[in-house]
Amino acid sequence: MKNIWQIKAGDSTRDYSNVFLHYGVMLIGSGEDGDYRKPENKAKYEGIPEYMWFFNEAVKGDLVVLKRASEGTKWEAVAVGMITSEYLYVPAFRDVEGFDLRHCRQVKWKVPSSHAKPVPGLGRSGGTICHLWHPKASEKAKQIWKEGTWKKPEPIPNEPEELSLKKLNDLLTDEGLPRERAECIVKKIEDLQKLADWYYDVDYYDEVSEDEARTFLVVPLIKSLADC
Repeated sequence: MKNIWQIKAGDSTRDYSNVFLHYGVMLIGSGEDGDYRKPENKAKYEGIPEYMWFFNEAVKGDLVVLKRASEGTKWEAVAVGMITSEYLYVPAFRDVEGFDLRHCRQVKWKVPSSHAKPVPGLGRSGGTICHLWHPKASEKAKQIWKEGTWKKPEPIPNEPEELSLKKLNDLLTDEGLPRERAECIVKKIEDLQKLADWYYDVDYYDEVSEDEARTFLVVPLIKSLADC
């Protein structure tokens, strides 16, 4: 064991620590610039310490503290794990609670043995991934790793297969939905997809609030299920 790291699982508005524990991974983003291992992509990540730590400096056998937002600006440790793989680029994690987290390392996680409760104060301040230097925090992390309960992971999922509108229509009718209703729902999804593509094409998607997305994309889809 060379280093002890700490990694955030989201922020005060999103917590995806359950994804880390469920699949035995730690993830960071954004992965939109592609697989770091490909020579043509490496320059895109240069100069950002968090990426370099995640890609290269964190090595198999290092411990890592999984932390999530607690109260206000405070953080708590959910688990402590040991890194078990080199860097992976996993397309299945393209959308995790709205974040592109395709940069992946596999981790063997252990949760605190005392009823699996998070440990307040162990997750120190810092960036998405950084070193854990505090001596007492480091000792506590080692203790959790030694005494904690292993979280057996599920296999990392494959990249989802893209579902065409025709295939969706066929699936809905195969499940017994009247063809007219199926076609109505599929048509609404097609219209919403065009709107979503427009947001993306005009480079407006970074500024779209959750309220706007819910109002113009999510609610119309749900409403169409009742209306059609």
